[in-house]
Amino acid sequence: YSSAASDVYKRQIPILNKVFASMSEEQHTSIANNWLSIHVQKGTELSTIIVWVLPIVSFLILIILIFFRINLKFKELSLTDQLTGLRNRRFLQNNLKNDVDLILRMNSNFKPNQMQEKQNESDLIFFLVDLDQFKLINDAHGHGAGDAVLSQIKSILEKVFREADYLVRWGGEEFLVIARFSNRIHAPELAERLRHAVEAHDFDIDQGKVLKKTCSIGFACFPFFVNKPDFLIWEQVVDIADHCMYAAKKSSRNAWIGLSNINYSHECIATSITEKTKELIDLKQLEVVSSIKDKALLKWD
Repeated sequence: YSSAASDVYKRQIPILNKVFASMSEEQHTSIANNWLSIHVQKGTELSTIIVWVLPIVSFLILIILIFFRINLKFKELSLTDQLTGLRNRRFLQNNLKNDVDLILRMNSNFKPNQMQEKQNESDLIFFLVDLDQFKLINDAHGHGAGDAVLSQIKSILEKVFREADYLVRWGGEEFLVIARFSNRIHAPELAERLRHAVEAHDFDIDQGKVLKKTCSIGFACFPFFVNKPDFLIWEQVVDIADHCMYAAKKSSRNAWIGLSNINYSHECIATSITEKTKELIDLKQLEVVSSIKDKALLKWD
Protein backbone atom coordinates (compact mmCIF):
# COMPACT_ATOMS: atom_id res chain seq x y z
CA TYR A 1 0.00 0.00 0.00
CA SER A 2 2.79 2.42 0.88
CA SER A 3 4.52 1.84 -2.48
CA ALA A 4 1.31 2.42 -4.45
CA ALA A 5 0.60 5.70 -2.63
CA SER A 6 4.12 6.86 -3.34
CA ASP A 7 3.67 6.26 -7.09
CA VAL A 8 0.43 8.28 -7.09
CA TYR A 9 2.15 11.26 -5.42
CA LYS A 10 5.03 11.12 -7.90
CA ARG A 11 2.64 11.23 -10.89
CA GLN A 12 0.81 14.27 -9.39
CA ILE A 13 3.93 16.38 -8.89
CA PRO A 14 4.39 17.37 -12.58
CA ILE A 15 0.70 18.25 -12.81
CA LEU A 16 0.94 20.50 -9.70
CA ASN A 17 4.06 22.17 -11.06
CA LYS A 18 2.24 23.05 -14.31
CA VAL A 19 -0.68 24.50 -12.30
CA PHE A 20 1.64 26.70 -10.17
CA ALA A 21 3.56 27.80 -13.27
CA SER A 22 0.37 29.04 -14.84
CA MET A 23 -0.55 31.18 -11.83
CA SER A 24 0.28 34.83 -11.40
CA GLU A 25 2.61 36.23 -8.74
CA GLU A 26 -0.35 37.63 -6.79
CA GLN A 27 -1.97 34.17 -6.68
CA HIS A 28 1.30 32.69 -5.37
CA THR A 29 1.43 35.31 -2.59
CA SER A 30 -2.21 34.71 -1.61
CA ILE A 31 -1.66 30.95 -1.27
CA ALA A 32 1.50 31.50 0.79
CA ASN A 33 -0.27 33.92 3.16
CA ASN A 34 -3.16 31.52 3.69
CA TRP A 35 -1.14 28.34 4.23
CA LEU A 36 2.25 29.41 5.46
CA SER A 37 1.42 32.29 7.89
CA ILE A 38 3.09 32.25 11.33
CA HIS A 39 1.05 33.49 14.28
CA VAL A 40 3.22 35.10 16.96
CA GLN A 41 1.60 35.52 20.38
CA LYS A 42 2.50 38.85 21.86
CA GLY A 43 4.11 38.55 25.31
CA THR A 44 3.09 40.44 28.45
CA GLU A 45 4.82 43.79 28.56
CA LEU A 46 7.23 44.56 31.45
CA SER A 47 5.26 47.66 32.34
CA THR A 48 2.16 45.52 32.91
CA ILE A 49 4.12 43.21 35.22
CA ILE A 50 5.39 46.18 37.22
CA VAL A 51 1.93 47.75 37.49
CA TRP A 52 0.28 44.57 38.81
CA VAL A 53 2.98 42.54 40.57
CA LEU A 54 5.06 45.23 42.29
CA PRO A 55 2.20 46.56 44.48
CA ILE A 56 1.34 43.00 45.56
CA VAL A 57 4.95 42.22 46.49
CA SER A 58 5.29 45.55 48.31
CA PHE A 59 2.09 44.87 50.25
CA LEU A 60 3.33 41.43 51.34
CA ILE A 61 6.67 42.89 52.46
CA LEU A 62 4.82 45.55 54.45
CA ILE A 63 2.67 42.89 56.16
CA ILE A 64 5.79 40.91 57.10
CA LEU A 65 7.52 44.00 58.50
CA ILE A 66 4.43 44.94 60.53
CA PHE A 67 4.23 41.38 61.89
CA PHE A 68 7.87 41.41 63.02
CA ARG A 69 7.50 44.85 64.55
CA ILE A 70 4.40 43.80 66.50
CA ASN A 71 6.16 40.62 67.62
CA LEU A 72 9.18 42.65 68.75
CA LYS A 73 6.90 45.05 70.63
CA PHE A 74 5.16 42.22 72.49
CA LYS A 75 8.54 40.69 73.36
CA GLU A 76 9.72 44.05 74.69
CA LEU A 77 6.56 44.40 76.78
CA SER A 78 7.07 40.94 78.25
CA LEU A 79 10.54 41.98 79.49
CA THR A 80 9.50 45.36 80.93
CA ASP A 81 7.80 46.36 84.15
CA GLN A 82 4.72 48.27 83.07
CA LEU A 83 4.57 50.70 86.01
CA THR A 84 8.18 51.85 86.11
CA GLY A 85 9.42 51.14 82.58
CA LEU A 86 12.36 49.24 84.06
CA ARG A 87 13.36 45.72 83.11
CA ASN A 88 11.83 42.77 84.95
CA ARG A 89 13.19 39.48 86.27
CA ARG A 90 12.41 37.67 83.04
CA PHE A 91 14.70 40.05 81.18
CA LEU A 92 17.49 39.27 83.62
CA GLN A 93 17.05 35.53 83.25
CA ASN A 94 17.15 35.89 79.46
CA ASN A 95 20.15 38.20 79.20
CA LEU A 96 22.49 37.85 82.17
CA LYS A 97 23.94 34.43 81.35
CA ASN A 98 26.04 35.76 78.46
CA ASP A 99 27.50 38.47 80.72
CA VAL A 100 28.30 35.94 83.45
CA ASP A 101 30.00 33.57 81.01
CA LEU A 102 32.14 36.38 79.61
CA ILE A 103 33.09 37.62 83.10
CA LEU A 104 34.14 34.09 84.09
CA ARG A 105 36.37 33.86 81.02
CA MET A 106 37.90 37.27 81.75
CA ASN A 107 38.73 36.20 85.30
CA SER A 108 39.78 32.62 84.56
CA ASN A 109 43.50 33.45 84.38
CA PHE A 110 43.59 35.61 87.49
CA LYS A 111 46.50 35.12 89.88
CA PRO A 112 46.41 36.13 93.59
CA ASN A 113 49.42 38.43 93.27
CA GLN A 114 47.60 40.44 90.60
CA MET A 115 44.92 41.83 92.92
CA GLN A 116 46.62 45.19 93.30
CA GLU A 117 47.02 45.41 89.54
CA LYS A 118 43.39 44.51 88.77
CA GLN A 119 42.21 47.66 87.00
CA ASN A 120 40.23 46.14 84.13
CA GLU A 121 36.46 46.16 83.82
CA SER A 122 35.90 42.49 84.56
CA ASP A 123 33.26 42.67 87.32
CA LEU A 124 29.49 42.73 87.60
CA ILE A 125 28.41 44.92 90.52
CA PHE A 126 25.01 44.05 91.96
CA PHE A 127 23.20 46.86 93.79
CA LEU A 128 19.96 46.12 95.64
CA VAL A 129 17.97 49.26 96.42
CA ASP A 130 14.97 49.58 98.72
CA LEU A 131 12.95 52.74 99.28
CA ASP A 132 12.84 53.52 103.00
CA GLN A 133 9.45 53.43 104.73
CA PHE A 134 7.59 53.11 101.46
CA LYS A 135 4.50 51.72 103.14
CA LEU A 136 3.94 55.08 104.84
CA ILE A 137 3.36 56.66 101.43
CA ASN A 138 0.51 54.29 100.64
CA ASP A 139 -0.95 54.66 104.13
CA ALA A 140 -0.83 58.46 104.16
CA HIS A 141 -1.44 59.36 100.51
CA GLY A 142 -2.90 56.26 98.85
CA HIS A 143 -1.56 53.69 96.43
CA GLY A 144 -1.70 56.16 93.55
CA ALA A 145 0.95 58.24 95.31
CA GLY A 146 3.04 55.12 95.87
CA ASP A 147 2.85 54.29 92.17
CA ALA A 148 3.84 57.87 91.30
CA VAL A 149 6.96 57.55 93.45
CA LEU A 150 7.91 54.19 91.93
CA SER A 151 7.45 55.48 88.39
CA GLN A 152 10.09 58.19 89.00
CA ILE A 153 12.82 55.77 90.07
CA LYS A 154 13.86 55.01 86.50
CA SER A 155 14.89 58.60 85.77
CA ILE A 156 16.96 58.67 88.98
CA LEU A 157 18.76 55.43 88.14
CA GLU A 158 19.48 56.60 84.60
CA LYS A 159 21.26 59.68 85.95
CA VAL A 160 23.64 57.54 88.00
CA PHE A 161 24.26 54.49 85.84
CA ARG A 162 25.25 53.94 82.22
CA GLU A 163 22.90 53.11 79.41
CA ALA A 164 24.46 49.65 79.09
CA ASP A 165 23.79 48.77 82.76
CA TYR A 166 20.75 46.69 83.71
CA LEU A 167 18.04 48.51 85.68
CA VAL A 168 15.49 46.08 87.07
CA ARG A 169 12.42 46.31 89.24
CA TRP A 170 13.09 43.44 91.61
CA GLY A 171 9.74 43.52 93.35
CA GLY A 172 7.55 46.02 95.22
CA GLU A 173 9.76 48.95 96.16
CA GLU A 174 13.00 47.01 95.60
CA PHE A 175 15.24 47.55 92.58
CA LEU A 176 18.26 45.67 91.28
CA VAL A 177 20.97 47.46 89.32
CA ILE A 178 23.79 45.59 87.60
CA ALA A 179 26.78 47.71 86.65
CA ARG A 180 28.06 45.61 83.78
CA PHE A 181 31.74 45.13 83.01
CA SER A 182 32.85 47.52 85.71
CA ASN A 183 35.66 47.62 88.24
CA ARG A 184 34.64 46.80 91.80
CA ILE A 185 36.69 49.68 93.18
CA HIS A 186 33.99 52.03 91.83
CA ALA A 187 31.14 50.35 93.75
CA PRO A 188 31.21 52.64 96.83
CA GLU A 189 31.24 55.74 94.63
CA LEU A 190 28.24 54.54 92.63
CA ALA A 191 26.36 53.59 95.78
CA GLU A 192 26.89 57.05 97.26
CA ARG A 193 25.84 58.78 94.05
CA LEU A 194 22.65 56.74 94.02
CA ARG A 195 21.91 57.35 97.70
CA HIS A 196 22.33 61.09 97.22
CA ALA A 197 20.28 61.15 94.00
CA VAL A 198 17.27 59.55 95.71
CA GLU A 199 17.61 61.80 98.75
CA ALA A 200 17.78 64.94 96.59
CA HIS A 201 14.87 64.06 94.31
CA ASP A 202 11.50 65.77 94.67
CA PHE A 203 8.88 63.05 94.20
CA ASP A 204 5.81 64.60 92.61
CA ILE A 205 2.67 62.72 93.70
CA ASP A 206 0.28 65.07 91.83
CA GLN A 207 -2.13 67.64 93.23
CA GLY A 208 0.84 69.88 93.92
CA LYS A 209 2.28 67.56 96.55
CA VAL A 210 5.97 66.70 96.69
CA LEU A 211 7.57 64.04 98.89
CA LYS A 212 11.19 63.51 99.95
CA LYS A 213 12.38 59.93 100.22
CA THR A 214 15.57 58.03 100.99
CA CYS A 215 16.80 54.55 100.18
CA SER A 216 18.93 51.77 101.60
CA ILE A 217 21.49 50.10 99.34
CA GLY A 218 23.44 46.87 99.54
CA PHE A 219 26.01 45.68 97.02
CA ALA A 220 28.33 42.82 96.22
CA CYS A 221 30.43 41.97 93.18
CA PHE A 222 30.61 39.01 90.86
CA PRO A 223 32.86 37.13 90.96
CA PHE A 224 32.77 37.32 94.73
CA PHE A 225 36.02 35.33 94.85
CA VAL A 226 38.37 36.86 92.30
CA ASN A 227 40.77 33.92 92.50
CA LYS A 228 37.87 31.42 92.29
CA PRO A 229 35.44 33.08 89.87
CA ASP A 230 32.92 30.25 89.70
CA PHE A 231 32.82 29.54 93.45
CA LEU A 232 29.52 31.41 93.82
CA ILE A 233 26.84 31.83 91.17
CA TRP A 234 25.41 35.28 90.49
CA GLU A 235 22.16 34.53 92.37
CA GLN A 236 24.18 33.94 95.55
CA VAL A 237 25.95 37.27 95.04
CA VAL A 238 22.52 38.92 94.82
CA ASP A 239 21.65 37.26 98.16
CA ILE A 240 24.76 38.84 99.70
CA ALA A 241 23.80 42.25 98.28
CA ASP A 242 20.30 41.74 99.70
CA HIS A 243 21.82 40.91 103.09
CA CYS A 244 23.83 44.15 102.97
CA MET A 245 20.78 46.16 101.95
CA TYR A 246 18.77 44.96 104.95
CA ALA A 247 21.73 45.66 107.22
CA ALA A 248 21.77 49.25 105.91
CA LYS A 249 18.05 49.53 106.57
CA LYS A 250 18.27 48.09 110.08
CA SER A 251 21.37 50.11 110.96
CA SER A 252 20.43 53.56 109.73
CA ARG A 253 18.39 53.86 106.50
CA ASN A 254 19.53 56.35 103.90
CA ALA A 255 22.79 54.39 103.78
CA TRP A 256 24.73 51.83 101.78
CA ILE A 257 26.77 48.77 102.75
CA GLY A 258 28.93 46.47 100.65
CA LEU A 259 30.74 43.23 101.37
CA SER A 260 33.74 41.70 99.64
CA ASN A 261 35.90 38.66 100.25
CA ILE A 262 39.41 38.96 101.65
CA ASN A 263 40.56 35.50 102.62
CA TYR A 264 37.62 33.23 103.16
CA SER A 265 36.54 30.04 101.45
CA HIS A 266 34.08 27.50 102.72
CA GLU A 267 31.71 24.99 101.16
CA CYS A 268 28.73 26.87 102.59
CA ILE A 269 30.19 30.32 101.98
CA ALA A 270 26.93 32.03 101.03
CA THR A 271 25.12 30.81 104.15
CA SER A 272 28.11 31.60 106.37
CA ILE A 273 28.32 35.16 105.08
CA THR A 274 24.68 35.89 105.89
CA GLU A 275 24.73 34.09 109.23
CA LYS A 276 28.21 34.92 110.56
CA THR A 277 28.86 38.28 108.96
CA LYS A 278 30.22 40.16 111.95
CA GLU A 279 32.40 37.23 113.00
CA LEU A 280 33.96 36.95 109.54
CA ILE A 281 34.55 40.71 109.42
CA ASP A 282 36.24 40.63 112.82
CA LEU A 283 38.44 37.76 111.60
CA LYS A 284 39.32 39.90 108.57
CA GLN A 285 38.04 37.25 106.23
CA LEU A 286 35.42 39.64 104.86
CA GLU A 287 35.71 43.37 104.23
CA VAL A 288 32.82 45.76 104.75
CA VAL A 289 32.53 49.25 103.28
CA SER A 290 29.71 51.59 104.21
CA SER A 291 28.47 55.14 104.26
CA ILE A 292 28.01 54.55 108.00
CA LYS A 293 31.38 55.59 109.33
CA ASP A 294 31.19 53.83 112.69
CA LYS A 295 31.19 50.14 111.76
CA ALA A 296 30.17 49.29 115.32
CA LEU A 297 26.72 50.63 114.47
CA LEU A 298 26.15 48.08 111.72
CA LYS A 299 23.38 45.61 112.55
CA TRP A 300 23.63 42.33 110.67
CA ASP A 301 21.06 40.25 112.58
